[in-house]
Amino acid sequence: MTLTSFVELILLGLPQTLLALILLVLPQSLRATGDLFRNFRPYMLRIVTMGALASGLFLLPFVLWSQGTIPPYLTAWFFALLLALCALIAAGFALQPVLSVAVQQTTSEKSER
Repeated sequence: MTLTSFVELILLGLPQTLLALILLVLPQSLRATGDLFRNFRPYMLRIVTMGALASGLFLLPFVLWSQGTIPPYLTAWFFALLLALCALIAAGFALQPVLSVAVQQTTSEKSER
């Protein structure tokens, strides 16, 4: 088997593999989203706001790169990951009261059983 045929085999099998993975993950993602809306409805605005801010901070370096402000793509990629990580850490601190309530509820539900 030559390298070219091996690469072609991988490229031809990749879409089917990705489709299978998406179909495996989709039900679990929908269930988790439903649980999120059901259990954290009062905090939904805060959670969505944090997610939107993290997404915007992730995209900002790529927008700057597309405008020529950040020269190499690798630099934009590094800063995008760094900003997203910082945003998620900040969101974790901002949502700490929500998360601690969820842990307390889960712990109390287990002790009642």
